[in-house]
Amino acid sequence: MSTRSDAACAAARRLRDEPLLRFAGRFGPRVEQGIGDGARLLIGDQSEIALFPPDHASSLDHRMALLARPGDTVVTRQPAPRFAAYAQDWLGLGDVAFLSVGAGRPRPVAALCHGDAQMRNRIAARIAGRGTPAILPYLTTGHDWRLAQVLAEAADRPVAVAGPTPLMSRRANDKLWFAALARDVLGRDAVPPSAAAFGPAAAAGLVARMARSADSVVVKVPDSAGSSGNIRLETAALAGLAPAGIRRLLLDRLAALGWQGRFPLQIGVWETGVRCSPSVQIWIPAKGPPRLDGVMEQRVLGVEGAFIGGTRAELEPALQERLATEGLALADALQRMGYVGQCSLDAILRDGGGPPELHWIECNARWGGMSIPLAVATRLAGGAAPAGFVVTQAIRPELPLIGMDAMVARLRGLLWRDGDPATGIVVLSPPDARNGLRVNLMAMDRTAGAARALMRRAWARFDPA
Repeated sequence: MSTRSDAACAAARRLRDEPLLRFAGRFGPRVEQGIGDGARLLIGDQSEIALFPPDHASSLDHRMALLARPGDTVVTRQPAPRFAAYAQDWLGLGDVAFLSVGAGRPRPVAALCHGDAQMRNRIAARIAGRGTPAILPYLTTGHDWRLAQVLAEAADRPVAVAGPTPLMSRRANDKLWFAALARDVLGRDAVPPSAAAFGPAAAAGLVARMARSADSVVVKVPDSAGSSGNIRLETAALAGLAPAGIRRLLLDRLAALGWQGRFPLQIGVWETGVRCSPSVQIWIPAKGPPRLDGVMEQRVLGVEGAFIGGTRAELEPALQERLATEGLALADALQRMGYVGQCSLDAILRDGGGPPELHWIECNARWGGMSIPLAVATRLAGGAAPAGFVVTQAIRPELPLIGMDAMVARLRGLLWRDGDPATGIVVLSPPDARNGLRVNLMAMDRTAGAARALMRRAWARFDPA
């Protein structure tokens, strides 16, 4: 079991090697790290996640808008006026400005904001009230910090960034870096067997070696999000292949993902006997201890384990406590290195014949598909998310495409309402019609069973079968 000294030692070693993990005022004297106490600028852009195209515009970018408070500003790549109207009319966002910039332009949204004088001035005017305004990004990068610097100069006032430094963000989102941290803080058995490959031949060799003792091997682009950079290779499909053949197969599969040839890659055994995929949602403040927001159980689909939703974990109390304790120990180490903001620590719980094995697999050093709904549920329910909490995120190409108004019409009678703040369906993002109907919903109710039943009723409005 980890101790605070383990976290402190792990953090101190990394800070010694990379001092810029911690905020050091490199973006000027008026840029701060933290949540601020004034108006906020929310940016849901996902385009800087590895393997995502630079002009990536997804309906999921709009989820961050649901975290807004009166006086805040939301900036997205593409406008979604009907979703904005739903958020204001049904969820009571009030005085929130919705801006869009650079649809189709292959640059991050924050970069487009600080490079566009007109947009920059509009944002500066919006955040010019009392207190210290803050930028709240989905994923914090150097572009967000540069935007804070530009806005601080334009508004002649301090501006905060509610996220880690650019280097801290890159490291925490790297699966190899996080695995090493988890081993240092929690012990060598805290992570599944894996190794780093620094070239094609090494990757092929590691795949071949691990395939001798496992049914499947997984190759991960370590800085991509969740399953989008995962390749699962069945041992049977590798039988008879020479190292050169494995190398060609691996490079072809990686190229199909959009991989740009950067090493290292993470090579590991695909774990079997998995009972569930829990995640620990934690907010790490600039001051004060990390806050545990919830232990969740994620739902995944397909051979690569794509995220399709989740709910509160319903595990034995001892396992729940272990997840919380170990998750907070990892958060303690991150905070000591200067991490600020939301993070989701993902794990795998597997049954191996003895006591359940808990393996930590990645840190999502950003907001995400469970943390955003949980924060929204907490606000709507008046300060504590209800016990019944279910999220679904799915693309259904076989269902008829509909717009936001039609989605609201279909869900009428089930949608969240002020009269009973603990119950109802919340639409988390507008429908996305590019690859089929995308439905991203949250169900809230007083019990887990009631929330699941409510979600089934909502899905029946789209797909009676």
